[in-house]
Amino acid sequence: MFYDDEVSDFYVETDYENESDLTDKLNTLMDIDLSGATSTSEVVDGLNTYFSELGLANTANYLSSFSFSMVQTRINNNRPVIIDTDNHPDFGEHWITAHGYYNSALMDDYVIVNNGWGDNNVWVIVDQCLDDIVYFSK
Repeated sequence: MFYDDEVSDFYVETDYENESDLTDKLNTLMDIDLSGATSTSEVVDGLNTYFSELGLANTANYLSSFSFSMVQTRINNNRPVIIDTDNHPDFGEHWITAHGYYNSALMDDYVIVNNGWGDNNVWVIVDQCLDDIVYFSK
């Protein structure tokens, strides 16, 4: 939805411009199993199928480990990233969308996310529980 709101109206068809319908569409494309688990390759492949179906000249890519500097660069360029959490105390195994960050020499670093469960602007400490990053080429 961020890309539809901030980059181009072509990223989400009108029929899917609500959280539940868009999520259902992406879940189908990502071939989510009954456990709800989704691998990084399933997320990337599902997003690339979505882009292709809409005729969008964009691709989903990934880093297989967390990089706070990469997250900062993408967000500074007004491009959110999708982060995989691994055994996170609040999220367990889950995908969150980072759209902001907080960096301090005196405190911990944070990513500011939409947690995918209806909560936005959630501050998540940057630690060993953040894993793969999915990002778009444009």
